[in-house]
Amino acid sequence: MKQRTEPPSSHTKPDDQTPRPAGPDSAPAVDGKALDAADLAAQLEVERAARQAAEAARDEAQVENQYKSEFVALLSREIRTPLNGVLGMIELLQTTRLDAEQREFVATLSLSAQSLVGVVNDVIHFTTVDGAGQDLEVNPFSAARLAEEAVSLMRPMAEQKGLRMLLWVGRMPKRVTGNPTRMQQILVHLLSDAIKLTERGEVRLDLSASALEAGRWRLTWTVSDTGIGIDSSNLQNLRAAIQKTPNSEPPGTNALGLALPIAARLVHQLAGTLSVESEPGVGSRIAFSIVLDEPADRVASRPEISTRPVVLDQLRVLVAEDNPVSQTLALAVLGRFGIQAVLARDGQEAVSIASQQPFDIVLMDVRMPKLDGLEATQAIRALPAHHPQPWIIAVTANAFDQDRQQCLNAGMNDFLAKPFNQTSLRDALMNARLPA
Repeated sequence: MKQRTEPPSSHTKPDDQTPRPAGPDSAPAVDGKALDAADLAAQLEVERAARQAAEAARDEAQVENQYKSEFVALLSREIRTPLNGVLGMIELLQTTRLDAEQREFVATLSLSAQSLVGVVNDVIHFTTVDGAGQDLEVNPFSAARLAEEAVSLMRPMAEQKGLRMLLWVGRMPKRVTGNPTRMQQILVHLLSDAIKLTERGEVRLDLSASALEAGRWRLTWTVSDTGIGIDSSNLQNLRAAIQKTPNSEPPGTNALGLALPIAARLVHQLAGTLSVESEPGVGSRIAFSIVLDEPADRVASRPEISTRPVVLDQLRVLVAEDNPVSQTLALAVLGRFGIQAVLARDGQEAVSIASQQPFDIVLMDVRMPKLDGLEATQAIRALPAHHPQPWIIAVTANAFDQDRQQCLNAGMNDFLAKPFNQTSLRDALMNARLPA
């Protein structure tokens, strides 16, 4: 019998040459070639080894970053503590009887020391991991007082050239939270250059504030002068360079020196904006704006209590500090305020003294022998309920934001980073909420 032959199906090509998709039982392929079990196992092993190597490298980098962060924190403490003594003693020296030449020398010394603080802060800032999480000196401060200090610092330099040094401050929040050291750096750089480039007339600092949402303000500092000004071509290049590369020196700024590029970089670090207006032979106007918050978090977290006004020369103050220079400085500055403070040389002694007599305010160092400031604060907060609780202010060279939060979590009420000056200490004392 003759067999019947079926025609090929319309869904397949003759000789079964149609490529088939890989099914679950198909072997993986590399470059079009199927892998056998041995090849597949080898490839998986290579991929696993690569993943392990990447994870190990990541873990090693994290460990190195941790060591780096710890080293930077240590470096900050070791440098800022002696700087606190230098700046504090300079400030005390300025309040003594000095002749005109001596006063000029001390003013120059103060400016140099302030610049050194800025350099230290910048070095520490740029060596922190990714430049984040280690911002220095996030403190409550008075913006108006900061402007007054900057003008006071630069006034001798202006008067030496026969220039008027003017200050105008508009309506301000009492205090804001930010980085006062960097802001003072910006002001000192801009005011210094304005004075250098002005032969007659005046240098002026204006400070204004505009309210945003609740508890948030945009502060604007404007430095203007009657100096040499900048021509239009250099001014245009300068504006473009500041907007494009805030960390580099803009072209065409020979007349301004390095002050403006440094100030622009610092403003950029603080998430602010900077603008320049200038006319040759008439003068320049440089303004920078930064958005800052009021320190309402701590106030909101405290229960409402009846308070009494702070009278400096009536305060009972305990100073807990182990560094001899810092001890001398704190007692001397408090003495200028009319305060006869009691000294504790370590955390354990601070707890003992605080348990035996009442204090309105405790100035608490953080790194001390026997008990550190955090442990001492927790021990004072654990005293019997009938014992009056003091207002505790951390005064420490541990100046990072996480240090501030750690102090507040331990039961402290405020935070003052070293180096501090008389004004910032006075503000911290006056901000205390003392029970009536």
